[in-house]
Amino acid sequence: MHEPFDRIVQKSQVANLDVLPADKNLAGAAVELVTAESREYKLQAYLQPVREKYNFIVLDCPPALDLLTLNGLVAADAVLVPIQCEYLALEGVSELLDTLMRIRRTLNPKPRD
Repeated sequence: MHEPFDRIVQKSQVANLDVLPADKNLAGAAVELVTAESREYKLQAYLQPVREKYNFIVLDCPPALDLLTLNGLVAADAVLVPIQCEYLALEGVSELLDTLMRIRRTLNPKPRD
């Protein structure tokens, strides 16, 4: 998240749809976040200057409750979780909902599920 937003955002072929693609360096970002100050708020701070420019910002997070996903949940106004209708998937959603409740209490009261 050291690059300026305007430098890495890409226009798509769809009108009014911009894309900020993932990068292999995200693995390194996860490692850097471990010791960073206010690490849970890095993505929120990065997106804050451009929030007014967009009606919606969709964050596609990995299926793991790591620091990258935590940053996405802290920056979110709402949460949408696509799952398969299987027992283990439902168990994972249960864990995610527990995590969301903790995030609401401590880091960001906004996310709706």
